[in-house]
Amino acid sequence: MALYSDSVAVKVQVGIPPAQDGFVFVLARIGKGPVMPLATTGVGIFQADLKVGKEVTRGPQTVCLIAYLTDKNDRDKQRVAELEKSMSEKPYEYNPTLHAGKNRADLKLTVLEANPR
Repeated sequence: MALYSDSVAVKVQVGIPPAQDGFVFVLARIGKGPVMPLATTGVGIFQADLKVGKEVTRGPQTVCLIAYLTDKNDRDKQRVAELEKSMSEKPYEYNPTLHAGKNRADLKLTVLEANPR
C-alpha cells in the first residue's frame, strides 16, 4: 500500500545467463504513470524508487516490470517506446523483435488518499 506522493521501492532479480552478450535494462510502471528505468545494483539485481504521482488513481493498481536486452550500454528510445506500449496492453503479447522478456511481471499495489476524511 502507498499514499499519493509516496515512493515505492522496487527491487528485482533477473536471471541472466553467464555467457550473455549485451546489456540488460529493466523498466517499471505504476498504472498509467511514467515508465521508469531501474538501476543496476549488482549482477542481475535492479532497483528504483517509483513515485506515486497524480496520474496514478486511487485504489488497486498494477506495477508492471519488464526486462530487455540490448547490445549497447544505453537505452534505445524507440525500443523503450514500444515496450511502454506493451506494458499497458492486457494481456501482454510477447514480441521477439524487442529482445524483451517473454513474460511481464505484474505486482499489485493499493493507492490510498493522502488525507482521508
